[in-house]
Amino acid sequence: MGNQFAQTGVMVSVLMPAFNHVKYIRQAIESFLAQQQVEARLVIGNDASTDDTLQIAAEYADKFPDRIQVISNPHNLGLIGNYKSLVENSSSRYIAILESDDYWTDPLKLHKQVAYLEAHPECGLVYTSGEFVDETGNHLGVKKEISGVLSRNRLLQQVLMANPVLAVTACFRREAFEKGCCMADFVERNFVTFDYPVWIGLASCSDFYVMEEVTAAYRVGGASISNNASYSRREAFQSGIDEIVRYSLQKYNCGKYAKEILNERIVKKMILALSFSKFERYSYFCRQIDPSAGIKWAVMRYFPWVFRIKKRKLIGTGTVHRLSR
Repeated sequence: MGNQFAQTGVMVSVLMPAFNHVKYIRQAIESFLAQQQVEARLVIGNDASTDDTLQIAAEYADKFPDRIQVISNPHNLGLIGNYKSLVENSSSRYIAILESDDYWTDPLKLHKQVAYLEAHPECGLVYTSGEFVDETGNHLGVKKEISGVLSRNRLLQQVLMANPVLAVTACFRREAFEKGCCMADFVERNFVTFDYPVWIGLASCSDFYVMEEVTAAYRVGGASISNNASYSRREAFQSGIDEIVRYSLQKYNCGKYAKEILNERIVKKMILALSFSKFERYSYFCRQIDPSAGIKWAVMRYFPWVFRIKKRKLIGTGTVHRLSR
């Protein structure tokens, strides 16, 4: 849209990729505007939406020109391309993510996170508990966290095992992002998501801090590839996460625990296959396990029926959530 504003002195840049979220983007923007006691700017990247998403974003940018900027991509750049544009059009000490179908529930979210980051330069990311809602806003549950420091000693391995962070709850240090992450690599490899490789990069060079309070809502919707009802799309997403993990294992020299992490990735696909009653795919993934990683992996590789019995309640449910990535 072209309303560029200088971000000198801005403490937090809030990145909002947007595509065909006309039903949700107003609530997302309003939750940003409700933030208190912090100097923050919202940068919305409209990725060639075909509905009225751009019109709503432009309405807010016209009303709050000092707080909101809209970038309108003439052609669809895809998720990573859109995030690249957002990062390049922001300048601040800290970055937060607010995708256009999610929203914040705590008006002091950014203030509390920035206060901690300012006082703890060794910390690269602060995240919180988060609520799950459906497409109509009904409460589905909470991802509850326990407050505390996650030290970088084992943090990288933990994050490579599974993504612990709901993106809508996070605020991270730009300096750590620039040190640990390579946006050009993300784009070249066309990663299926932005947040997970960022958390991995941050974990390679900084501590994390967790706040137990719920500050945000993540919308579980059928349009998201990571929550889609289609098994093939969900498996493709998991394969995309595998690519991020393999890239990270090499980039951050994680050979000493690579076998275990790659086996954990296979288990994610095994569980997904069971939840959709895809037993042939389940057997296929079992055969991919590297038994040399340890006894439990050898048992899983050569006696797959044991794991299947343990997970029998999952069979046919289709309920594996994106957090399993």
